[in-house]
Amino acid sequence: MRTPTPRTDAAVKLTFAAGHNTVCPNFARTLETELTALAAERDELRSEVERCNDIINRASVQFFHDGTDGETAAKMLTVLNEAKP
Repeated sequence: MRTPTPRTDAAVKLTFAAGHNTVCPNFARTLETELTALAAERDELRSEVERCNDIINRASVQFFHDGTDGETAAKMLTVLNEAKP
């Protein structure tokens, strides 16, 4: 079963309906499938960046709220270690 490619399928139908047969449907479908996969990957990476930014912000709040003593540094490191895989 092939991956759905609604944009390509619609474009192919219009192209052939207009009497043009210069479109390579399989190539276009492959490109659309890859584009969809890359968009999903981009969204996952954005979520990971947001998570990392949240961790960094919480660590900096801890630092500026409690001061620069050793206990605060230890709390910051605890928060920052959340970013490790």
